[in-house]
Amino acid sequence: MPLSRHVACFAGPVLLVVTAHLSTEAFLGTHPRDMQAKSVGGSHGFTRRRSRRLAMFREQAPRDEHEARNNALRSRGEESSRGDARVPVITSHFATPLYRRRLRHDAAEVEDLNHDLIAESEMFAEIDKEGHQWSNKNYHGGYTSYGSLRCLHRMSSTFHQLESWLNYHVRAFATYLEFEAPRDLTMTECWVNVMAKGASHGLHLHQSSSISGTYYVQTPPGTPGLRFEDPRFDRMMAAPKRRADAGRRNTAVVECPARAGDVVLFESWLRHSVAVNSADAERISISFNYHWC
Repeated sequence: MPLSRHVACFAGPVLLVVTAHLSTEAFLGTHPRDMQAKSVGGSHGFTRRRSRRLAMFREQAPRDEHEARNNALRSRGEESSRGDARVPVITSHFATPLYRRRLRHDAAEVEDLNHDLIAESEMFAEIDKEGHQWSNKNYHGGYTSYGSLRCLHRMSSTFHQLESWLNYHVRAFATYLEFEAPRDLTMTECWVNVMAKGASHGLHLHQSSSISGTYYVQTPPGTPGLRFEDPRFDRMMAAPKRRADAGRRNTAVVECPARAGDVVLFESWLRHSVAVNSADAERISISFNYHWC
């Protein structure tokens, strides 16, 4: 049986009910040719056992048919006309997908791009006085060009190359989300983030965009990942505490590890943050937004 796997965060559990239908031959435990051969051979005991099994099968068949009908109705969200199904139905809705993948299959291409991105990020950090002023107020311990240079894909050929490679991932994610016209999504903003040791970034979301993401350029050991918060937090009135070993679908916070060369995408309304950077070296990432223009 082919299997499919879907991974989503902040979603409820799903109970799958599988009804197995046995053929008459499988239920009786033999093939008709074998039954005929044994009957001709004069095995009366076998004939009686076969008759009893056949009677059991005929009695069980209507129940299996009724259960199969109930399962079909439940899959469509309907009730059976012959009463409630014996098995409870648990479905998952309003899932929050997160996309994560390597930017390119060719490691050399990624390494060359990251080398150029690091050089240009350091250059912007040196000359962007307005960006440092904004960072001192909103990005303590680090530097971001968000408040000053947030369209780097239109200013630099290196960042434009990054945009061209990101387009494939964004459109693939938008297709998974079943957005209309995913190929019309366009990068609207792109900026650099440099987190020194001790820097962090509080909870926030990206306004006026549909898909947002981060590309990791430099991630030394000890680099924090990108943390996402359950979007239902403000509606969890008297919600019970989850077990310490609760699965990912039932946790309130999910962290995607940071790895140089990885792309992480999410819907722009999803709140996220970055914990304190405990690495000695700088953590460098490129953030971006996509929308229809």
